[in-house]
Amino acid sequence: MHAPPINARALAQSGVEALRGGDARKARDLFDRIVAAGEADVSIFLALALACDGLKDDSAALAAADKALALEPQNLRALIIKADHMAALGDARAACALRYPSMYAAR
Repeated sequence: MHAPPINARALAQSGVEALRGGDARKARDLFDRIVAAGEADVSIFLALALACDGLKDDSAALAAADKALALEPQNLRALIIKADHMAALGDARAACALRYPSMYAAR
């Protein structure tokens, strides 16, 4: 039995609105539904990382950033999100290694 199709665009919009309204839990749930349906792109993984960050779930935020980077390895936002989380976890070397290409790409 197949799951019913989803409207990824509507879910994404609702997720962004939830993030803007400060409801990271709702946003994460909405973005997770898009991911589970196999309809996530880089922007969904970035939004999911932000939602997870709002929930203080560093491992999930890192995983979402990694998925964004798997799709778009030079994505500046994903590199910065990952670097910030690596620094917060105490891995300064990894944070610097990620920040350097980020700064170079921003030029």
